[in-house]
Amino acid sequence: MNGTLLAISIGPVQDFIAAARRTADLHAGSQLLVKTAQTVSQWLRNQGAELIFPSDPEGDAANKILVLLPHTAHPKQTAEEAEQQAKKFLHGAWIEAAGTLPPALLDSEQAEQQIASFLEFYAAWMELEKEEEYPAVRCELDRLLAGRKALRDFAPVQGREGRNKSSLDPSREEVLLIRTEQEWKTVEHKLRLKKSERLDAVSLLKRIRGSNQTVPSTSEMAFRCFEEIAKQNCPQAWETLEQLTRGKSLQPGELIYRRDDELLNEQEKQAADAVVKDLKRGLKISEFPGYYALLQADGDRMGAAINQLESRKKHQALSSLLADFAGSVKGVVEKQQGFLIYSGGDDVLAMLPLHTALQCAHELAELFHSTVGVPLARKDLTLSAGVAVVHHLENLQTALDFVRTAEKEAKKERNSLALALHTRGGSPVLWSLPWNRNPVEQMARAGDALQKDLRGFPYELKALAAECRGVQLHNETIRREAQRILNRKEGNSAAKLTLQNLLEEFVPQYGEITGVLQSFADMLVTARFLSSYNAAKEQK
Repeated sequence: MNGTLLAISIGPVQDFIAAARRTADLHAGSQLLVKTAQTVSQWLRNQGAELIFPSDPEGDAANKILVLLPHTAHPKQTAEEAEQQAKKFLHGAWIEAAGTLPPALLDSEQAEQQIASFLEFYAAWMELEKEEEYPAVRCELDRLLAGRKALRDFAPVQGREGRNKSSLDPSREEVLLIRTEQEWKTVEHKLRLKKSERLDAVSLLKRIRGSNQTVPSTSEMAFRCFEEIAKQNCPQAWETLEQLTRGKSLQPGELIYRRDDELLNEQEKQAADAVVKDLKRGLKISEFPGYYALLQADGDRMGAAINQLESRKKHQALSSLLADFAGSVKGVVEKQQGFLIYSGGDDVLAMLPLHTALQCAHELAELFHSTVGVPLARKDLTLSAGVAVVHHLENLQTALDFVRTAEKEAKKERNSLALALHTRGGSPVLWSLPWNRNPVEQMARAGDALQKDLRGFPYELKALAAECRGVQLHNETIRREAQRILNRKEGNSAAKLTLQNLLEEFVPQYGEITGVLQSFADMLVTARFLSSYNAAKEQK
């Protein structure tokens, strides 16, 4: 006998990561899961297991682990001990974090119960008699693990009667017991804690770990569109801005958009107001647009590719390629002035300023194809990406819902980019286009063409699409009406020609047209919105 294939799933993933008020919470949560998975992978390797996925326990591990145990190992006992290793790591992280807080403010007993019961750990195993049986055994093992996860464990609730629920995870009670103004002030700055905020042990662990890391806030990410031109065009104002934020738990973007008066004295407040005025004057803008982008990407057809692997060696080779991709993602994101929240296997979650978000998505798609698809000679192994444009004051959990919806839209056709625009007070816009249709280039062309006199064109196209939906009209009639709307608009002839060419490229001669026309109009709306950020970038 070859040994025993053991599959492990560690969670919760999406809900745990999304339970965040601040971006530091978000990043700390994702890193906790990565470190937990790494701990389990390393322990299994030390026990003599052969790692299949991930191939390298030191890399950014995904939450699913697949190993081959030696035939002498007992799989049930190994899985139970692996679970204890994961819980031991989390408990150690909690003890370290709790040691930074005054003991009198913690319900330690309740906190340790929450940490101990938080982890979801599922395992399944099957004997692998012969190497040629690997594909069939692995598929059956996946089915068994999915069935085990579907059963779930419903442990009794360990709550406290009359205790407030956590602000970030209402399924748990608060363990940070603050009752007076003085108690709140002792932890306010360290935890960036609001007076109304209540934290359970898991949320508190993320908050403490996040406080030790430099993670850009949503306000900082929104301001990054202007940072470079601010440094160049307004050097004196920028120097003052850096002085005001130095030594404080403030980032430049936070000072621009939502100044924390409790961190500034009266003289600093006046200086901050003057800096904002100087920057607006120097950049020739009336206000700083407060939007940033969340990007979520996922590999296409990965399940089918894994199912077609003929041996564990080929699976290990694929795991190695995915690790190479995951390890390269951070460099791409940071080159585009963004911040990587999570990268594991073929999954990516990142924050970006608006003027680089689409380019970053495009570069990640090319990186995935060249790193994974090309070595395997698989043209169908591509990357779909969703990008959500959201306001920096939008609830972070809501923003994550927006980007997940965008990614799902991109996955419908696969190998696509989907963009969701969520402006304050405006109707949401969502559209998708395959990468082979060059959506980033199309957006750039449309944004350049939509000048002042042509800004109403997208909305008139949306109205036309709505009027024609369900009406029996020849496609050419609708195309001509769209062309007539464009022709009657005042504006630069070259810009109008660009929009005319885009219209002809988008809208088909045959087949259903109103949905395509609606999607084209939505693309123009987002292109016009993003063009203001590109214009700011080009002032340099």
